[in-house]
Amino acid sequence: MAKTKAGAARAAEKTTEAEPPDAPAAAPAKTLTKAEILEAAKAEAKLWLAAFTTDGSYDLDKIQSELEKKFEGSLVICVEDPADLPQAIVRGIRQIDGDAVDIKKRVHELTPWSCIWDYYLMAFYECACGRMEAEPEFTKKSFFEAYKAGLGHIVNLGGLIVGLPRPRLVVDAANRLTNAAGPAIEYKRTKLWWHHGVQVPQAWIERPDTVDPKVGLTEANAEKRRAFYEIMGYERILAAVGAEVIQKDDFGTLLSTHALKDDGDKPALFVRVKCPSTGREYVNRVNPECKTAKEAVASRWRLTEGE
Repeated sequence: MAKTKAGAARAAEKTTEAEPPDAPAAAPAKTLTKAEILEAAKAEAKLWLAAFTTDGSYDLDKIQSELEKKFEGSLVICVEDPADLPQAIVRGIRQIDGDAVDIKKRVHELTPWSCIWDYYLMAFYECACGRMEAEPEFTKKSFFEAYKAGLGHIVNLGGLIVGLPRPRLVVDAANRLTNAAGPAIEYKRTKLWWHHGVQVPQAWIERPDTVDPKVGLTEANAEKRRAFYEIMGYERILAAVGAEVIQKDDFGTLLSTHALKDDGDKPALFVRVKCPSTGREYVNRVNPECKTAKEAVASRWRLTEGE
C-alpha cells in the first residue's frame, strides 16, 4: 500500500511538471496615431518607388504566381500586350463556364466593385488603406512582389483576373512621357508615341518630313497643336502655308495665309503669342476680321480690343 501511494505521488508530481505555466496575456494591439499612419505609408511608398522600373523588364511567371496568391480561388491569366486582353478575358470566361456561355452577359456578371487597376492604385491601397485600423480584406495579401516582378495593370473581374506587365517607358526630366526618336510607351507589340506629355501620331515623331505642315493648324486640341509646332518648327509650318506677317505689337504677331481659307473665302488669320509663365509659343487661328495682334488675342477671350 505504501508503495502504491509513493507511486501515485510520483505520478502526480510528474503530471504537475508537464503542465506549462500560464501564458502571459497578449498585449493589446497598438492603435496608431494619424501621424504614425502617415509616416508608415510614406516609408512603404518609398519601397514602391524604389522598385519602379522603366526598362520594360518583367518576369511573367513570377507575376502569375504572385497574383494567384493574392487572388486565391480566382482564375489568373497573364498577357504581355494590351491587345491580348479581350482574347484573354474570353478565354478565361470559357475556362470557367464552357464554350456555350454568353460572353457579354458573363462579363457583366463577373464585374464586382473593381475593374482596371494600375500600379498607382495598387500602391495607394497598400500604402494608405492598408495602414488603417479597419484594414480592407483586399489589402492583406500584397501586390508588391508581383509589382517588383514587373506587374503594371490588372483587370479584376472577380472570379477572373488578367495581369499585364509594365511597358518600356521613356520620359523627360519632368517625368513626362516623351521620345524624339521612337515610341515613349512600348509593350511587346503595342507602341504609343508622346511628346513631352502629349500623345501624338507615330508619323509626327518618326517621319516628320512626310507630314503636311497644315495639319497642326487645323488640330482642335491646343496642347497637341503646341506639340506639333515644337516638333515641326514654327518657321517651317508658317513658310509652308505661305503665311506673312501683317502686324506686330506687344501682344503678339498677326499672320495671314491664302493657303487656308476662312468664311467668305477670306485668308486664314493666325496670331502667334508667347505664354508669359512658360515661355512657350502658340499659334492660334483667329477671326479673319481682326486687324491687330492685340485684337486677335482679346477675341480668343471673347473680349474687345479695348477691354
